[in-house]
Amino acid sequence: MKPLFQAAVLTLTLCLPAAAQTIVSLNFDDNLGNQRIAQRVLNERGLKATFFVNTAYVGTSGYYLSRADLSALASQGHEIGGHTLTHPNLTTLSSAEARRQVCDDRRALVSWGFNPVNFAYPVGPYNSAVQAIVRECGYASARGVGGLGCAGCVKAERLPPADPYGIRTPTLVRTETTLADLQRFVTEAEGAGGGLVPFIIHHVCSGCNVDSITEANLTAFVDWLRAREGMGTVVRTMAQALQGGSAPPPPAPPSISGLSPSSAMAGGPAFTLTVSGAGFTAGSTVFWNGSQMPSSIISQSRIDASIPASAISSPGTASVTVANAAGVSNAAALAIGSAPPPSGGFAITSLSPASRPAGGSAFNLTVDGTGFAGGSLVRWNGLDRPGVLQGTTRLIVYIGPGDTAAPGSASVTVFKPGTGTSNALTFTVSGSGGPPPPPPPPPPPPPPPPAGGFAVSAISPNTRPAGGSAFNLTVDGTGFASGAVVRWNGSVRTGVLQGSTRLIVYISPSDVGTPGGVSVAVSLPDGRISNALTFTVTGTSSGGGGPVSISALFPASRPAGGSAFNLTVDGANYAPGAVVRWNGRDRPGTLQGTSRLIVYIPASDVAAPQTAQVTVFNPGAGGGGSNALPFTVGSGAGPASAAVPSANPDFAFGELYAFPNPSRRGQKVTIRLRAGLADTVDVAVYDISGRRLTSGRAGPPAIVGGEYASDFSWDVSGVGSGIYVYSVTAKKAGGSDIVRTGRVGVLK
Repeated sequence: MKPLFQAAVLTLTLCLPAAAQTIVSLNFDDNLGNQRIAQRVLNERGLKATFFVNTAYVGTSGYYLSRADLSALASQGHEIGGHTLTHPNLTTLSSAEARRQVCDDRRALVSWGFNPVNFAYPVGPYNSAVQAIVRECGYASARGVGGLGCAGCVKAERLPPADPYGIRTPTLVRTETTLADLQRFVTEAEGAGGGLVPFIIHHVCSGCNVDSITEANLTAFVDWLRAREGMGTVVRTMAQALQGGSAPPPPAPPSISGLSPSSAMAGGPAFTLTVSGAGFTAGSTVFWNGSQMPSSIISQSRIDASIPASAISSPGTASVTVANAAGVSNAAALAIGSAPPPSGGFAITSLSPASRPAGGSAFNLTVDGTGFAGGSLVRWNGLDRPGVLQGTTRLIVYIGPGDTAAPGSASVTVFKPGTGTSNALTFTVSGSGGPPPPPPPPPPPPPPPPAGGFAVSAISPNTRPAGGSAFNLTVDGTGFASGAVVRWNGSVRTGVLQGSTRLIVYISPSDVGTPGGVSVAVSLPDGRISNALTFTVTGTSSGGGGPVSISALFPASRPAGGSAFNLTVDGANYAPGAVVRWNGRDRPGTLQGTSRLIVYIPASDVAAPQTAQVTVFNPGAGGGGSNALPFTVGSGAGPASAAVPSANPDFAFGELYAFPNPSRRGQKVTIRLRAGLADTVDVAVYDISGRRLTSGRAGPPAIVGGEYASDFSWDVSGVGSGIYVYSVTAKKAGGSDIVRTGRVGVLK
């Protein structure tokens, strides 16, 4: 009997089914800087996680992870996934903007060397249209928020999932989520037969945010998970759980084999460009010199783009690329040839001077011709250079030293509203090592360049709506003298002279009756003419059916004497050819959709303390300028660690920023100034109309990242969504005050 009993037991044991596997995936969203703590905790235990990234915020401050951080995570075996550019609720966006948010985010990750195959919906909501966009942008799956572990809900996502673009999760991990809660989600999944349980984690800290977990709880949870591996519960990345290990190789980027037409005539009409090649999948878009063009995908080997006349207004070469979720293609060149002089007597005949040595100083360029009219302006390599019009035959413009910094040549044309672009003449910038070019024929004597400190530095206001009322224009500068007058698009406007630095003139309603840019300069009785600044008359934009406007700058401030940088200008209704204007001067850049322009700001623009006015100008009929936002160039000299001139070398000029920026779901905002051992740091927060919302004194300086910093905490629970301005004043006995301003967004 005993052997029979043993045999029965043995038979029963062999028939037991294997324990079902439960896969836990730790998901860290929003590329937050304190997730470095999670990286260390996981690496010490040999566990891997998935990090979902908003690429627009990567490396913007210490509050976020940097590209180096992401590369380190990937090299350690962690997965990098997509999470859109700026974390919007995709269901509230237009189809085009939602596609830009998803595809451009993935494109950025691919360009950085990652292979993102899994996506996480920001905030959580999605619909069938959003799911289709995520799939077309190249993702194999997408994760929402919620749907597991709640009353009446399933306990785990089955594998493979029924809907790979609707992966379910337990609720967000928040400050009130206990270790026991985390363990319960796992044990309930184990008891229900296993499956996938993704946990969504944001901050790793002690109470810094409502969406956070402490390092102690995270450590205890992963240690508990490791102890359950023998029971069939394992920790894996989303790619390991859903794609069975390593992610599939990324698709090949698109490629261009030909353009039709392959050339265009400067000043010609708009046309359709046919791009031939391969890999033109859903979401592919043609870019012209970095600006997105309206595109129609005909097949995977052909895509057509609408090229506006403004894109070929001047001779030169355009760079054409195609971009989609897989990456950016090779560049194909399209030649833009010189057009013959337009009919009707509109042409340019000579330049004076016609050449300058590289690295020379600023100068006045005289452009002579025929048929010039009000609003005509000079274009230097296609970039607007507003100046002073003298009759119908001469334009005088200020050419800065940056325009002739390197040897080469510049194409000079004149643009006349309602007519188009003139023929082009070549201006030669000679090198320092070779012989100068032959001298040009003697031109009429030009006015001398601004000398002796004679220049215009600012105009106030610098923008008005078309059709507005009369107003006084204040022109500030240096070297003004008795008899000085303002030139408004070349027409004299006499006014009141205040010393040698200010002129105040009356501007009538007829002067601002039509949208566009107005050249403002000052002339003296001796014939000298200053540099020109642009006054913007705003109107209806051609960008998106409404007026062009800007809502935010990133960054919104820099220290004086700092290096060159990229400025991101967010807004609405940007049109092809839109340019940023910095204190009235054009700064062309890269257009991203109709709501973002990224421009290069040279070090010379932030060389001295000032408050620069930033606007966006749309070209063409119906175009015009936006509202203005201030950009603060601080009073410090050099990098953030440079000392402010004072008797206290420990009182230093440094970085000012707010985080999180934007604040989401009621997160408290911390405003931080790195100003060394300041005696006091006072902070005030205002709404966009200038109404003060709160004020107070920041905490005492503490060492943060090796530097002294003072923090001020702002509770945003009582304000709505919008852009808010903060002003910070730091003081030190015996030293100069530091006054800085910045902006922070709030999303509810």
